[in-house]
Amino acid sequence: MQTAPAIQATAVHGSASHADDLVFARRLVRKDERAWADFFLNFRGFCQSITYRYNRGNEFDDLFSMLVLKLLGTRGGPLGALVKYDGSASLKTYVYFVFKHLILNHIRDTQTRSVTVETETPIEQLATAAPVDCGREDEDALLAQAVTSLDARDRRLLELYYYQELTVRQIGTLLGCDASTVSRHLKRIQEALRAVLEPAATIPVNPCISSEG
Repeated sequence: MQTAPAIQATAVHGSASHADDLVFARRLVRKDERAWADFFLNFRGFCQSITYRYNRGNEFDDLFSMLVLKLLGTRGGPLGALVKYDGSASLKTYVYFVFKHLILNHIRDTQTRSVTVETETPIEQLATAAPVDCGREDEDALLAQAVTSLDARDRRLLELYYYQELTVRQIGTLLGCDASTVSRHLKRIQEALRAVLEPAATIPVNPCISSEG
């Protein structure tokens, strides 16, 4: 797993400290809804300009979603890059280096499709995990089939909602759509998974996904 790149002292020295940015970053780590709304508002355009610089503007939505996951980290996995931010550089500079690093890795990965990806998201781990016991073999096989049959956007929605525990409103802000659209997509994904899994298996779906969340 690639770690967040360290910010070199020469990159931003000249500003004594970035205490406000550090406080803001800590609010993001706590998944403060208002802080994330401000982040999407103030950083989305900035990050989009970076993707254009690397001729990846058409992949911006996917790359920006990957950035959010990188900043937050995954449950049970490595810490998110935001936890490592210490305020020695501006948050915008730090995000720039993290996002640049992510884009360059993405470019390398897409150029070497035959190479196995270094890490898996929890959703991908769910799809490839070995059965826990013989009695669950069929269930696990169906679950793997169901998850891998989803497209990348649907898997990302599950990742953000179930593993990152973002609200549908936060996910909507991230993906550029309203909360009701996210809620509709999540319910559609649940129905698609149930169609494959029932009655042999179940997954921890939420039957009461609300656009109010």
